[in-house]
Amino acid sequence: MADPNDGFPRFRDGDVHIIINGSRQYFLHSQSLRSHSEKMRELLRDDYGPPLTNKAIKKGVTIRYRLDLVGKQENEDDDGHMTSTGSKLAVELEAVRMNGEGRPLDKRGIDLDLENGMEVSAIHEAYTTVLGAMYGQAVDLGTFQTDTLDDMLSTALNVHAVAADLAVVHMITKPIEADLQSHGQLLQRSIGDKPGPWLLFATRIRSRLIFREALIHAVGQYHTDNIQELVNPHGDTFSQPVLDLMKNKYTMLQDGLKKAQMKMLSYYPQILHRHMTVGLADRDNIGRGSYSNDIFAWMALNAFRHFIAQNTTMDCTHHDKDQGFEFFELIAAGGQAYMRKPDLGTFYGIFPLTGKGQVVLENHLEQIKEHCRAFAQDFMVNNSHLDVKAHPTKFFTCAKLDHEDFEVLDV
Repeated sequence: MADPNDGFPRFRDGDVHIIINGSRQYFLHSQSLRSHSEKMRELLRDDYGPPLTNKAIKKGVTIRYRLDLVGKQENEDDDGHMTSTGSKLAVELEAVRMNGEGRPLDKRGIDLDLENGMEVSAIHEAYTTVLGAMYGQAVDLGTFQTDTLDDMLSTALNVHAVAADLAVVHMITKPIEADLQSHGQLLQRSIGDKPGPWLLFATRIRSRLIFREALIHAVGQYHTDNIQELVNPHGDTFSQPVLDLMKNKYTMLQDGLKKAQMKMLSYYPQILHRHMTVGLADRDNIGRGSYSNDIFAWMALNAFRHFIAQNTTMDCTHHDKDQGFEFFELIAAGGQAYMRKPDLGTFYGIFPLTGKGQVVLENHLEQIKEHCRAFAQDFMVNNSHLDVKAHPTKFFTCAKLDHEDFEVLDV
């Protein structure tokens, strides 16, 4: 039967003593740590921890290495600014030279900086999380019910900073994804509400799952102030490859929307088409009488084009904040979603028709709207994992990512 007291963070046979603070001490395995981390291979060299003497082994001593969390030494960069060496963390693990008895050569003790009743350092918790991930422990970033998005992202970024310092980012990406995905639609709604911060976060931890979701929403919300502030920043935010990818997907969406609008404006119902063969009015139906029989279809087409042109002129299409989502949503719905009978009052005020004439015109209009639905429906496809039926969005989520698009995470 397994010993419940023998496991992370304290293994009875652990040969590495890691001290984060007085309350957070770990007894882990050098072989396991080395196998996961290049940084650990540097810290757990034989010259730091010589083999234990037979006397120490007989006493039951297992600790051969010790790592203490210490403040980093500061140095000046080329501009004279003080920067921490190696990463943005102000602390790092330092190898303590040991003797064959498993004790520090400098006889240093352990600070009694216990956490009882004190606010726990976020970085100290991050070290616990990362070391745990190296032993298959789950990552807990909090919950959307009790923690804000900023809190959860801050926790995740601290975990990433520690993982980056230990060169084990690959070890925490999947656990972080699993923890976040356990929140289901709460996560998806958060990404949809604030795709910019999530995209930055996904880029840092190299999460394809979160990157995909965030980029889809960011492309749809490209015209909003939140995304524009990140696209045109005063300082560094996205890497250039990520910016280029986002702009490319945005351009593809814009080009598609403009082409769809052109199709709407250049559409002619089949009933209006003529095909000249011999050029005779009675043979080819190209006489005035034939065309006049289609007057109601032409009037319906004119009313439809008036609606499209008016929305375009008022910047309610691809130039709008929502890139025309509301407009295309109406076109894709068709039917009585727009240009209903009450909406045609102004038109009938200029071109009065009998009740029967109105019915004929409106039937032609419905046929035009039904055909033009196809021009908009591709843009209403939801390629994100957000349940847009339960949580409707006012932006496009139709952007597609190909396998090669994720290469920007490796740059």
